Amino acid sequence: MVNLQLLAKLLSLASSPNDAEAAVAARKANAMVSAAGTTWEALLRAPVGVPRGDDAPDIATPEIDVKQQVRRAFIELGMEIVSGDQELRALWAIYHDHGYLSPAQRRPLFEAVRRKRAGR
Repeated sequence: MVNLQLLAKLLSLASSPNDAEAAVAARKANAMVSAAGTTWEALLRAPVGVPRGDDAPDIATPEIDVKQQVRRAFIELGMEIVSGDQELRALWAIYHDHGYLSPAQRRPLFEAVRRKRAGR
């Protein structure tokens, strides 16, 4: 996972008037992106408005199929969201506001679908 706060700090240091400091900052930023298994292009194309910190996506990836899965999960759960499960309501609110759920946020949603399908 790319620590976006640290990455932003490194990128701000890359404009330092001290050439050595700027070069080191740029190289560290590049190393962070590579270590996360992503590219600058993928990182910069990440959805806008996604949660940051622990809930941020592990790496920036196209979310087309995931968005369909999330939409279908909410449709399948239907009344469970409205009638009771507070966690599902919170996830719906996040998805409604941001148009995105992080991998950590998707897990309980998909688990609720599995429970519903299993009749639990």
